[in-house]
Amino acid sequence: MGKFKDNYSFNLKGKFRIIDKTNKKEILYEDNLIVDKARNILRDLLFEANTDDTISIIKFGDKGHADGDITTPVAPQSSDTSLEETDSSLIYSKNIDSKQKDGDTSIIYSCTLNNNEANLNNGTFTITEAGLFNANGNMFARKTFPAIIKTSDRVFEFQWTIIF
Repeated sequence: MGKFKDNYSFNLKGKFRIIDKTNKKEILYEDNLIVDKARNILRDLLFEANTDDTISIIKFGDKGHADGDITTPVAPQSSDTSLEETDSSLIYSKNIDSKQKDGDTSIIYSCTLNNNEANLNNGTFTITEAGLFNANGNMFARKTFPAIIKTSDRVFEFQWTIIF
């Protein structure tokens, strides 16, 4: 069976939001990158609704910034398949807390890092990147941002909106 190519495109877009729930303020609300692998994940979900293909995990890392400057994010690439951080002891993974349809053409995934979560590195975790993954470990979207410092005194909510 041959491959069909045409001039039509299906462009996914996304928004990424970080809310500091401790101080009750929005820290970031920006576009995010939907990576190339997302098309494969959607194809697999449409072909055979396998629960391993559903978006279910957000991973957080500390290598999404320029060397020596945690306030300057390095833009993700559409070919990315993982976070920049490769040391699994420095990556915090959490299942998505909730998902909801937002209008006719978008889904919002939410995840809250509570006081007792993601306090790596002796209780302080500098987060500069996040990725949205399916249960198989395939990355769907990635975002880099200026550092937020996670400690047991701080609670953050992360929201990922995928727009079709």
